Amino acid sequence: MHWIAAVLLFVVVGFQPIRGDDFWWQLSRGSVVAGGSFDPSRTLLTMETQADADWLGGLPVYVLFQTFGGYAVMLTRVLVIGACVLWLLAPRRINADERLIDQKDRTGWRLVRPVVWWVVAAAAIALADRFNGTPQMFDCVAIAAMAGLRYWGSWAILSPSSSGPAASKSAARQRIKLAIVAMVFFVVWSNMSQGIFAGFIAWLTWGSISDENRARSQWELFGTHWMLAGGMFLGGMMNPRGAMAWVDSLSALVPSWQNSASILVDTPWQPLTHGWTSPTSLFFLLLSAIWVGYQTRMLRRFPSGVGCFLWFQFLAWSSSPNVALASTWMAADVLLDCRASGRWFVTKPTRSAHVPATILAGPVCVAAALPISNLTTTMGWGIDTSLDNRLLQISLESTRPYGTALAGNTQSGGMLAWEILQRSSETAFNRLASTDRPPLRLQDVPIRSIITGRLDQHRRILDDLREQRLMSYRLTDGSEGGYWVPLEKRQTTLLVVSQTQTELIRGLEPSIWKPLSLDSPVIAYAQAGDAAYVERMIEILTNREIVEYQSWNFDFPSSTGSIFDRDHWGGRLVLASADRTWRQAEVFRAMGLHYAALRVLFVGEQAFPDSSPIQCAIARCQSELADEERIDAGRPSRFRQHAASGFPRDASCDAPDARSDRTTNLASLAWDAPAKDPVAQDKQAQADAETELQIRVQKYLRHGPSALIVLTDFDSRVAPVDSQLMYAGLCGAIEVGNHELAERYLNWFDEHSVDPVLKRLVQIRNEELHPGSARRQDSQP
Repeated sequence: MHWIAAVLLFVVVGFQPIRGDDFWWQLSRGSVVAGGSFDPSRTLLTMETQADADWLGGLPVYVLFQTFGGYAVMLTRVLVIGACVLWLLAPRRINADERLIDQKDRTGWRLVRPVVWWVVAAAAIALADRFNGTPQMFDCVAIAAMAGLRYWGSWAILSPSSSGPAASKSAARQRIKLAIVAMVFFVVWSNMSQGIFAGFIAWLTWGSISDENRARSQWELFGTHWMLAGGMFLGGMMNPRGAMAWVDSLSALVPSWQNSASILVDTPWQPLTHGWTSPTSLFFLLLSAIWVGYQTRMLRRFPSGVGCFLWFQFLAWSSSPNVALASTWMAADVLLDCRASGRWFVTKPTRSAHVPATILAGPVCVAAALPISNLTTTMGWGIDTSLDNRLLQISLESTRPYGTALAGNTQSGGMLAWEILQRSSETAFNRLASTDRPPLRLQDVPIRSIITGRLDQHRRILDDLREQRLMSYRLTDGSEGGYWVPLEKRQTTLLVVSQTQTELIRGLEPSIWKPLSLDSPVIAYAQAGDAAYVERMIEILTNREIVEYQSWNFDFPSSTGSIFDRDHWGGRLVLASADRTWRQAEVFRAMGLHYAALRVLFVGEQAFPDSSPIQCAIARCQSELADEERIDAGRPSRFRQHAASGFPRDASCDAPDARSDRTTNLASLAWDAPAKDPVAQDKQAQADAETELQIRVQKYLRHGPSALIVLTDFDSRVAPVDSQLMYAGLCGAIEVGNHELAERYLNWFDEHSVDPVLKRLVQIRNEELHPGSARRQDSQP
């Protein structure tokens, strides 16, 4: 059973697609370094003025990706995780010498203690997203190596096997050798990633207050830990950034040091308190509890690692990315202590007191942890679909980019940087060869701005774009706001926005910035009228008309066998994903394409009927359509009223939405009661029509807009009693994209008299179907 549990943990954690917002950014940096540059960020970014301390961080993953493709990156992840999990958790066979120690042991196997299972499982799940070959993974590896240096390196020096002058000289030589090793280790670490400050402070904290060192003389303390600390400090300066690498590392680990708390909200660097309910955070808290419990169980008066524990807790709670570093240290500390003290295996597994715990610890721990982690739902092979750059390539193929580009986040900036590097020698990016139109370059990415203190400038421009603060204005600190002036100074011709930034997409919709794609994980925007992008803009305008009003139907994408499909090696021909479907619908909704969003959501609801995000998105679409009808005609139709309130709203549906501060909140929306038609004489017929409308709305919410269309209505329905039913049919025909049927409904309304509110709503639906004629009517005096 131990083998089964260990293999199950390895499979679920190991076969997770490569993900991470900085994946393409690190590939781009690695590509620049491979080309001979020592300053990859200054080469890629126009606003970068500092050298990279971790300039080599992207080179390993780039070499793997460029030499063997994305499959090599995934295979490396699988091999590393598999080797670690199986080596740590697999039961060991007892050799002949160990068997002689206890003749009662007839099993021939040594079983791993339950605490080891708990630590390994929790750490593997907490670190599942870090094994992608980027510098974050190197930081975790280095922290684990620091914990090993504490146990194996320091103990060998502090506990010499003999005394006398010879022993003293031998210990001194060992100190010097270990100091050199520590210096070389920090040289490599500082040139690969930004976490050196975390490791350095952890070493100082442990070396100053540990039980072993408190019993030693000050000179012996200086000769061991402080000598190693000196080697670490010198090693951390041997990089292109020099001594300032320590400042950069502090800025990366503690972003609040240079940025206010308001700037960090809704960024990857926000405090842990803003997202502590995520699986990664929950397993970090579990590891913290295990570490405290383990130290308490050992009855230590003053645990040697309490200083490090508090230091890493501070890092984790101050910035969410540091959760991986803290989880690595706590897991390594407990596991190494178990290994060094001989408490890794149960010594006599045949005893009745140990048999149930040792045999069931592995399966029970894994069975309980994996469902909570949600990793079983994201298993796959390759690179996550959120990092698929093919659609961004397509959106820029027919364009002639120039000037500079503003990125919404690290994911979008890194993907564009990679695209620029790949196409830098192609004519597609160099058709405009005049001196006033230089080749396209990226301005900045948040992962660099957080280190250099530019994040507030970056966020301010994005906030102005989202709120459409075009013209210059004065902020409370006396600085100048408004996005037009800074973007003009930077010669900005392109914006790249991640699909997850729906609020920014919604804010850009009424502006002069127009999308060059509708379904890409990273959407490029260009200014309307720019000749370099106008062909693609016209194409996208046509596509918008098709997906919103024509007979376009959403289908789940088919597998292409690429590294981005996560199709289980061709096992699935259709890639159906609730999250991917919901995300695409949210983009359509942010762009104001509500009918297109509903088409996507209704297909997703059929495939995933229990998906709460999809049902909430349908409710929000209906709420926004009803809100538009309220604005246009004074009150919404009865059809939209029933549709907007048809889904039971839970806490997730009532969460603040992107539109909540502009229009109305879904939770507090007070619908008008259905108004009685003053012209109607037959109240029983009106009540029957209302009941029939509610029945059709329920079918509509379950099966889509086709449930609203009943052809016999044209012969049996009379005005004005059934006008609300006929309006529901008109909306259903528009959502389906059947213009001929929509014309029949419009003709019915032309022939029958209805109340002014419904007449106004029908007129607006007519303008949606005939935008050209609507414009001509508006131009008439």
